[in-house]
Amino acid sequence: MHQLAASGAVAADISSYRSSKAVEAEIVTGGGELINDLDRGTVTLEDLKPEDLPAPLQALSPEEQKAVIAEKSAERAALRGEIDKLVQAREAYIAEKLASDSPGDSFDKAVEEMVHEQGAAKGILY
Repeated sequence: MHQLAASGAVAADISSYRSSKAVEAEIVTGGGELINDLDRGTVTLEDLKPEDLPAPLQALSPEEQKAVIAEKSAERAALRGEIDKLVQAREAYIAEKLASDSPGDSFDKAVEEMVHEQGAAKGILY
């Protein structure tokens, strides 16, 4: 399967979208991911058959399984925190950059004004 790489700006926008709380788990992992399901309480470790667990967990005792899962869950929470900080810093930078640019001389501003004018002519207000 061939994957196309996104540009840095697109990848950052995607990361920003994925970090939103409403979509973080489902978009990145899809449904049925063990640690996310355990964290959300949609499944319990006791409900799962040993063969339904990932191979590294199958050989461990229930206490060891819980410890490994707790460690992975904490790692993910820390990574989510880092992503959230980076997304906030990026959004602040973009807002600052947009505020400091002269508003009247950019292509984006010209397109925005044109869309607003055409929308207003059709009764659409932004």
